[in-house]
Amino acid sequence: MIKKKINFHTESTKLFRENHSVADYVQKWGHFTSVALLDPSCHIFHCPEANGIIGYKVKAGCAIVFGDPVCAQMNVEQLINRFHDYCYRSVKNIVHVSASQQFVTWGLQHKYRTAISIGNEIILDPSFDPKERKGFDASNLRNKCNQAKRLNIIIKEHLTDDPHIERDIENVARSWLQGRKGLQIYLLQIDLFAHRSNKRWFYAQQNDEIIGVLMLNKLDSYQGWYLNMLMTTQTAPPITSEVLVLSALDALRLERCNFVTIGTLASSALETVIGLSHAATWFAKNTFKLITTLFKLHSRQWYWKKFQPQTAPSFLLGSNQGIGIREIVGIMGSLNAGRPS
Repeated sequence: MIKKKINFHTESTKLFRENHSVADYVQKWGHFTSVALLDPSCHIFHCPEANGIIGYKVKAGCAIVFGDPVCAQMNVEQLINRFHDYCYRSVKNIVHVSASQQFVTWGLQHKYRTAISIGNEIILDPSFDPKERKGFDASNLRNKCNQAKRLNIIIKEHLTDDPHIERDIENVARSWLQGRKGLQIYLLQIDLFAHRSNKRWFYAQQNDEIIGVLMLNKLDSYQGWYLNMLMTTQTAPPITSEVLVLSALDALRLERCNFVTIGTLASSALETVIGLSHAATWFAKNTFKLITTLFKLHSRQWYWKKFQPQTAPSFLLGSNQGIGIREIVGIMGSLNAGRPS
């Protein structure tokens, strides 16, 4: 049982048991939140007996864990027990961010005392074409595809190690970052071409200029993908991002894929609250409302609605009873909350 802070720029990414790297664990057993484990600032707890890992940051005296434990389902209890033993006396609380309903149900029967629903994971099924359905949203998507043709926007998948294309794709990311305004929350720093075997890239090109990029991370346990990055340049036509998403879904449909997760979008209000007193519930609900307003966390809801997604609840899960100021500060610090640098 070891705890390491991984330097992802060193040789072989610090191989774990059976020559598995952190990226291998994330691909094999991870969910969308698990990609945070690929950030160099994330601590990795490894339990060889359970053949699993947990990614976390220590903030405000709390261990803020990214999502569910990354291991086979049969090893969850052993991995969690070892992690709690390791953290005993060194942190005030262990809080999982964007935990799944399945793990929350297990957790409340074992090591955890607080659960708060914070939003819904947005899931697309590529086997259904959203632009071929009925209604306004489908018609709107068809119109955007027609506009893209008139504007000579072409979507391609990046399949070769072409340094010129990759340079242009990275320029898209730089332009997108420069255009971000206001307060932001994000899991990890942008690193488009690290851990290449676990990723796919689609890019939008207009008149030989790359104006947008979409990146997918492979998730074997879901037989699908996490849409990790969707970026356009500041001068790209507004329809570019939707056309990128539709083109990626078209490609995955041909491969008989039926799962693409977008990640968690915040709810308009807290719904499920377990383990808090009436006063603490009031505090949590009002704090959540303030954070979602300041960070404009509802702004993406309307965008993804047009793709007619499915949803799954996403939770905060705490080992102690209650989520207070200390935990909120720790969570916001772990999610890089603030103005973009």
